[in-house]
Amino acid sequence: MKSKWSAIVWWRVAWALFIGSLVIPGWFAADFAYVATDNETDRSVPSDVIIVLGCPSYESNVISTTFSACIQARARHAADLYKRGIATHIIPTGGLTGPPPTEARAMSSVLQAEGVPAPAIVLEEQAHDTVQNIRYSRAIMSAHGWHTAILVSEPNHIKRAALIARDAGLDFTISPATDSPGWHTPSARWQNLWSDARTLMGYQIRRLSSGPP
Repeated sequence: MKSKWSAIVWWRVAWALFIGSLVIPGWFAADFAYVATDNETDRSVPSDVIIVLGCPSYESNVISTTFSACIQARARHAADLYKRGIATHIIPTGGLTGPPPTEARAMSSVLQAEGVPAPAIVLEEQAHDTVQNIRYSRAIMSAHGWHTAILVSEPNHIKRAALIARDAGLDFTISPATDSPGWHTPSARWQNLWSDARTLMGYQIRRLSSGPP
């Protein structure tokens, strides 16, 4: 009897491993296709605020005289949108994820250097991931009576951010920062897309197990 039960357990484990070997690669492939397609189109429309999603302040978290290419690309793109009159305020969002300043404060420095006045910038300095970027930015929007937003990030990240924002109930459009060096270098592009697809899959697993963000 014990031998029969052990055989049943073994077959169940083997069957689960077989199904997993099919489902997981397919799931990842679908997520990769999602983040890798239709990610360069600017869909921004006049909105209450621009939300600029953060990234490390310095390359490889090593203090330098200049901020990371990611910080500069996202902030400059947001500044361009602001100067076009598409929104009157900007929320740079991102906490301390390496040497100071916070991601938000680093982006604020770039924004002001690009001509955005300080009163138009509302810092969000708590977030440590995209889910928190959206959550804390929504709280700022609510406090200011803002209802619509434009999400700014690089193309490899914008689709994942959009899915998270949609899950959170944010009313938004997207505007990818396509000038980022991390997008125009082929090796960096594929590495970043791969990383975002993997992170998206992790987000989906957590959401399935614990509910909405």
